[in-house]
Amino acid sequence: MELGILSMLFIILTLYLIYIVLQMVVGIYLFIRMRKTKLNNILPLSLFFIISSIQGIMSLFNLPVIIFQASLFIPSILLLIFTKLTFFRDQKTPFIFFLVIMLILKIITFLVSLFIIPLSTPMTAKFSKDYVLYYYLYLLIICINLSIPELWLGYSALNYYKQVKLLNIEPWIKKRYLIISYSAIILFIEAIAYLFLPWSSEGFRHPQALVVIFIVTTVTVVFSIGSIIGWMMPKKLKIHFNKGFTPIRDEILDEAELLKKIKSELSKGG
Repeated sequence: MELGILSMLFIILTLYLIYIVLQMVVGIYLFIRMRKTKLNNILPLSLFFIISSIQGIMSLFNLPVIIFQASLFIPSILLLIFTKLTFFRDQKTPFIFFLVIMLILKIITFLVSLFIIPLSTPMTAKFSKDYVLYYYLYLLIICINLSIPELWLGYSALNYYKQVKLLNIEPWIKKRYLIISYSAIILFIEAIAYLFLPWSSEGFRHPQALVVIFIVTTVTVVFSIGSIIGWMMPKKLKIHFNKGFTPIRDEILDEAELLKKIKSELSKGG
């Protein structure tokens, strides 16, 4: 194997291990904070990170492909549920439509992997070119199933930010939704990147596959960092965002009380 590819593999493996650890840390931290603040809407997000980390650990071992096929879309479903509970709890949304589409597409790839060709990203086994159409259909389905929750979260958070940015609440709580929106939109790059995985049995030894996996891992790490900053913002960053802000009255609100205040302010404005 060429030295350049070995170096790239080492970089990706290092970044991937950082990704696995960071996902688990963020997930556990969000879970603990969810228990303390009673913000139950954060539970699906914490499980999203924890399960993504577990899947990352599983991918380091030579487990049957069908196991990954059975569990691969679970984090995406959790992200979809998180968006529904956080931004549209009591509203009509396309949530069920999105969920049905994702489940149908997942069933298709699961059946193809079970009965026709064991698909993986990147490819690691040799197959006839007769199966190339199945492979690129598989990549397209991955792209769609990732794009739906990522773009819905990004749009919902950005729209929520536009609603609250003029309200008399601390600026840091407004910036939270902007950070979450941007990190989700950045995560969308992950979905697009999968479309560029090559039809090749070389797996991670293929230069193009290496670049794609590097991009996927990097943007997921960025999303992890954005999520923990957005939901569990450090005190120093809160102080920075709150410079020049003068509240109507002195008050110290916890996470749950802040959300209640936002809803109250929005109802007055409507």
